[in-house]
Amino acid sequence: MGRRRTTNKHLPRRVYLRHGAYYFIDVAGKMHHLGRSLPDMYRALAGLVGVADSPLRLMRDIVLRYRLEVLPGKAPHTQVDHARYLNMIEAVHGAMQPIDLRPVHIRQFVDRLAGKRTRANRCLEVYKHLLRMAVQWGALDENPAREVSKLHLPKRTRYATDAEFATVYAVATPMIQCAMDLAVLTGLRRADLLKLTRDNLTPAGIEVETGKTGKRLIIQWSTELRAVVDRIKGIKPHVRRHLVANKYGKGYTPDGFSTQFRKVMIAAFPTKAARFRFNDIRAKSASDDTLEAATARLGHASASTTVKHYRRAPATVSPLR
Repeated sequence: MGRRRTTNKHLPRRVYLRHGAYYFIDVAGKMHHLGRSLPDMYRALAGLVGVADSPLRLMRDIVLRYRLEVLPGKAPHTQVDHARYLNMIEAVHGAMQPIDLRPVHIRQFVDRLAGKRTRANRCLEVYKHLLRMAVQWGALDENPAREVSKLHLPKRTRYATDAEFATVYAVATPMIQCAMDLAVLTGLRRADLLKLTRDNLTPAGIEVETGKTGKRLIIQWSTELRAVVDRIKGIKPHVRRHLVANKYGKGYTPDGFSTQFRKVMIAAFPTKAARFRFNDIRAKSASDDTLEAATARLGHASASTTVKHYRRAPATVSPLR
């Protein structure tokens, strides 16, 4: 058994990232170049390994085929997240034969992750899809994960007040300040905000196709929104594609942006309990406006979705007398 990875844990076995390119080292020790992007890597590895013709005797064989055939079709950030979950599945159940896998095994696997319930539920979603594909590939007659339920997640109620927003804003870098302004003005999810480029700027407003629902929106220009975009354009380097970018002019990865925002949050609130997440700004955008306007801006088909997940500010009511 080789040494356990300490970096790039999302990569398949014997695949390594070196100097911006991916390489596969076969059992004979020969190195094969697989390209410079995750999709290119998975496509090249699939052709090299010939996994479609390989028997699916063990769960690790199913995981490998999923990596090579299914994962490349997902968004880059999703590929990284799902690859980590596949590593976890393979580490626990990789040596099992698919026909020996029972719902109780999957329940026990999920319960082991119960300390981080959101991660556990996302991992379960990947596991269920993995086994659905295994049924289609003929390795299983039915999906043993089908009846395994998610862990209960308490509804998130954190509302960032104007004062808390201002406290964080005061210690943030100009780029993080602009990202916060964009988030509260547009109500965009972090992933959609980080994908914004100059191509999204149109005479009518910021045109965007949301990644989660695929809904197309044009967020109309307001004086304040134009001012934020102008401030972003004024941050060096001036020649860059993405609006929200790092000091080198490159678009942030979700993890990279989260790291920067976390540093700002810690500087603003040394106590963990006082902090809020960047995605809570989307809830602030929904809470600080009328329900009708917030529902339209967030791209929801129903106001009930907005109320259930994003309207978090305390309701103001009148006394009886």
